[in-house]
Amino acid sequence: MAMLDTMGPSITSLCTVKNYILAGDAIRGLQFARFKHNKQQHTNSISYLAKTHYSQTLPVVAVATSVRDANLGLIALDAHGNIHVSSFSPHFDPIRGTGGDVLLHGRPFFMGTISASIVPSPVDTGALLMPLSDGTMGRLFAVNPSDFTVLSRLFTHLVTMLPSPGSLHAGVQREPVAYRQSQALPDEPTPVVDGEVCRK
Repeated sequence: MAMLDTMGPSITSLCTVKNYILAGDAIRGLQFARFKHNKQQHTNSISYLAKTHYSQTLPVVAVATSVRDANLGLIALDAHGNIHVSSFSPHFDPIRGTGGDVLLHGRPFFMGTISASIVPSPVDTGALLMPLSDGTMGRLFAVNPSDFTVLSRLFTHLVTMLPSPGSLHAGVQREPVAYRQSQALPDEPTPVVDGEVCRK
């Protein structure tokens, strides 16, 4: 048995991959840790590796991991219907203020509906399944960079083709309050890719 002081009393989800532990908190986001067993001393320990930036309030409801080409993706679903994909880098970037004990966050993806659970697919290796609140089933899987480029261009094309009712343009980059970056960080707020555009 090993103990680790978590970020707070609001842990909503845990998952493991090998000897790594990913914890999701309803307020403070993600925490990534590693479990280690010392055979000589017959002791167990959990060491903290990284977490969501202290300035972010990320209401995580479910977490999972995805492995592709030896790369580990840390997946989090939040209470606003967004998917967050993070990664861990042991090297700290002083310019961006990320890496080291701060997880690297990618661009969130807005699903248009909420899911409180995410599980590995029993059929597709590396794919994740999500029961959604609108009664549908979501499937999340990693793609290679070339496929992502094609999908990104398709997304941009769809945005320009869709009507804009009420002068609300589908391509405007939105950002949920829960994912706003600290004002102290030099980079701009992270925009959200709107999955509703892809559904239309």
